[in-house]
Amino acid sequence: MILNLIGCNSTPTVTSSWVDINCKSLGKFTPDKKPKLSYCKSLDGNFQTCKRKNEIYKGTFLNGKRHGEGEIIFSKSYNSYKGIFKDNRKWCGVEQLEDGYNLWVNGRSEYQDQTIDWEAIIVGALIVGAAVAAAQSSGGGSSSSPNSSGYAWDGFKLRGNFVYRCRSFTGQFAPNEKCAGKIKNDLTWPETYP
Repeated sequence: MILNLIGCNSTPTVTSSWVDINCKSLGKFTPDKKPKLSYCKSLDGNFQTCKRKNEIYKGTFLNGKRHGEGEIIFSKSYNSYKGIFKDNRKWCGVEQLEDGYNLWVNGRSEYQDQTIDWEAIIVGALIVGAAVAAAQSSGGGSSSSPNSSGYAWDGFKLRGNFVYRCRSFTGQFAPNEKCAGKIKNDLTWPETYP
């Protein structure tokens, strides 16, 4: 759909093929089998889960440092990182932020804004509106529930900036990929802002 291409910047999904294409290999290594940190538990002899303060890490370690495949979620914010770690640092993956994301490739990050292109949305809405009006006037068209996919964008102010985040229809925040392809509007959870 044209609106998806001109109005949204969706977060990439980290897969093994994405890592193979975008990242330098860490080389072969044998992950720590037993946790070296008191707040970590071994899941299967390779992966560990570590819960500390406001973060949860699931992934591999080498010599007590995050190394290899892993994911970290920060419980007091909407931030997370999924990808590859090298010597306890983010190496290659996607760091989801409240209003965008950092794309990490070989230890370097580049910020990607996820704000809306209002001009593109207005033009797209006019095109869609004209198409719907034409279909209805000719007796055609169809309807579908706006809730059929279970996710929608929610616009709100965060730290003084207007941002969009994806929510499930239960109201829980969801990864922005779940709303990819949807027009960013605030019709599901309208709020007033000063």
